[in-house]
Amino acid sequence: MSEIRIDTSRGITLAADFIVPVDSSKCAVIFAHSFLLDRHGLGWFDVFAKSYRSAGYATLQLDFSGCGDSADDVICLENQIEDLKAACGWLAERGFERIILHADGSGALVALRAVPDKVQALVLTAPILGPAEVSWEDVFSPSQLAELERVGHTRIPNDQGASRAYFVIGKQTLGELTMVDTEKLLHDIALPTLFVVDPQTLASQWFAPLVDDPQSLLPPSCELLFLDNLSLYGELPANYRKAESAYPDAEKVDFLRDQLVAWVTRVAPPVRT
Repeated sequence: MSEIRIDTSRGITLAADFIVPVDSSKCAVIFAHSFLLDRHGLGWFDVFAKSYRSAGYATLQLDFSGCGDSADDVICLENQIEDLKAACGWLAERGFERIILHADGSGALVALRAVPDKVQALVLTAPILGPAEVSWEDVFSPSQLAELERVGHTRIPNDQGASRAYFVIGKQTLGELTMVDTEKLLHDIALPTLFVVDPQTLASQWFAPLVDDPQSLLPPSCELLFLDNLSLYGELPANYRKAESAYPDAEKVDFLRDQLVAWVTRVAPPVRT
């Protein structure tokens, strides 16, 4: 594994894991994590990345600015879009001509709005695709809400036990996560895109606009993969295949891994070097 640093045009340095398999190709998968997570995506990205590498794709697992080991920054879509473009540029400078974006949760908003050059396909797991009503009073303390109004951002502690002590959330971030224009977001998708929808996502407000007739809003380049009885929420243990992990859905995870790799190799096959 190679831990790398990527500089953005606004002077922020990003941290990422970049791995090129032995049987490498000029194709790479970049992972874009969800809100307040990091490059590991609660373990799911580590597992998916291993599968992609076995098929010949290099993988780049990125910490968005203000998350993981990347430099401090206010978390917002504008900054994350720039982060993703910087990661794509870093790969392009090293000869990777074909890139697949694998985004999860709110990372799908970033991927759909960024779509940098060289990107050939999108994989969006448990994506946020629609508006939602969120009672921020249940999320933030009165003092944090007051700080958001006064200075436009506030700190919230990181309760996941990682190295980062806190996140900085901007007032605009709250609107970006709740006031999503579904038709505008999906209308101009021109690349092959796979939406992976688990039961929790299907039942959420963020997917509600697509529940009744998803194909009516999706361009022909898009495909849907609905998962039965497999949740993409919560942590996936690295040793989920071992008996001692007691992970109940190991076979379903393996099936999903195979489905993702089969789809990606079909729409953006690796070119071996």
